[in-house]
Amino acid sequence: MSNATPTSPERAVRPKGKASFAERSQNVVMAMLVVSLLCTAQGFSLLVSQIGIIVLGVCVPLQIAVSNVDPKAGRKGTIRKSITILLIIAAIFVFSIWITPILVGLGP
Repeated sequence: MSNATPTSPERAVRPKGKASFAERSQNVVMAMLVVSLLCTAQGFSLLVSQIGIIVLGVCVPLQIAVSNVDPKAGRKGTIRKSITILLIIAAIFVFSIWITPILVGLGP
């Protein structure tokens, strides 16, 4: 009977403790979201609240983009897919701004 522990495929691919670029990106954006929410929720400084809201507005689309990337993706794959998702979000945003006056004009 051997005391050797079997290694999982994930450990064979990368050393323990070394996170991929996508995982690090997800962690950084999540930390920025938490900090921006804390800045927004505090009641001591209006400037800090305003900065928190701006950072929150930037981090939410980033979180949407980065969270849809495969956690094991490399730097190029993460950046490429994140930019593609951000462009889709921007296109939907611009389309909604364009179509709103048209739809309002259809009302009574």
